[in-house]
This record gives sequence, C-alpha cells and structure tokens, in this order.
Amino acid sequence: MNWVRLSYLNGVSSIERAYRESIRAFEAEGTKSEQRWQRMRAEPDFDADDEETRHHAEHLGEIATQSEQSIKAVREAFALILYHYWEQQACFHLNIKHYNQDEVFEKASSSFEMDKDGIDRLRLVANVLKHGNPALFKREPEMFDATLIPRKAESEDELGPEPFHYRTALRLSAADLDAGFVAVKASGPSGEYPDDEEGDTEAP
Repeated sequence: MNWVRLSYLNGVSSIERAYRESIRAFEAEGTKSEQRWQRMRAEPDFDADDEETRHHAEHLGEIATQSEQSIKAVREAFALILYHYWEQQACFHLNIKHYNQDEVFEKASSSFEMDKDGIDRLRLVANVLKHGNPALFKREPEMFDATLIPRKAESEDELGPEPFHYRTALRLSAADLDAGFVAVKASGPSGEYPDDEEGDTEAP
C-alpha cells in the first residue's frame, strides 16, 4: 500500500475514530443514568410519590433522553462529514472541479475504485439531512419514522410532506453509519497507477 492510499484511509479512520469516541461517550452517559435509576428503585425506602424522588427521577430521565438525542445528532453529523470527505477526495484525485456523481462514477478505474451502491446510499442520506430530499424514503422507508411524515395533502388546507418532515423522521442506526464507513473505505485511490512502471524506468 503506497502513501496515496494510506493517506486516504487515514482520513477515513480519523473521522471514524472521532465518531465512535463520541458515540461511546453518550452511550456511557445514558447507561450511567439508567444504572443510577435502577439503584434508586432498589433502595428499601424508595417512594415513587416522594417529591425529591420524583425530581431525581425526572433529572435522570432528562439525561437519558438527551443522550439518545445526542447519539442521533452525532450519527447525522458524521454521515455528512463522511460524505463530504468522499466528495472532496473524489474531486481531488479525479481532477473534477465540482462533484457530480455520474461524472465521478464514469471515472471509476483500477486506480480509483468505487463501491457505487454504498456511495450512492450515503449520498441519499446526506441529501435527506441537507435538503430533506425524499428519495431515500421512497427506496428505504424503514430508515424513517413514518408517523412523522404526513400523507400527501388532499386539499389546500392540509399540509403535505415537506423537506423538514423527512429530515426529522430519518432514524440513522449504528449499522447505517458502519455501512457508510465500509463504502468509503472500499472506494477511493488504490495507489496503483498505470504509469507507475513507466515512472520507475530510467530516462534515456
């Protein structure tokens, strides 16, 4: 593996490390809150009707909720970071001024490989998060909380599905982020260029 490939993968690994460390921190926070609640309930003098107990329970519940919301925010943020990294790297290595997936995919070769299905799925995720694009919902509705997306408006008085509905309803899982990292790692510069051997020969 030469430095071109290594540099690309190091960039992906740096993003992945930051993502996983962030997730672990919030998961630990939620677990700690749940453990404190269970210990409190196990105490012999536990009284659910006690005002101080209720306040404490509410506080622990807020921590747990915030942890879940933070994990959701981290997944969404890193999905965008990962996709933007891919866009930047593809443009740089393929000498493309503005990223266009069709143009990028056309330039796939032994020196710049692509997991086209995985990259396209990551693109659809990014488009939901940035623009509320419904394409991913139509293809993989299980990734959304459909109860948050209204049906098509039947009259002018009704609000049909809007971009913010899709953004709000998206539920990225750990597996979704894992798939994104796998796709980006499987893509990018291979470090093997057709003119490598020619470049190693001595000039006449």
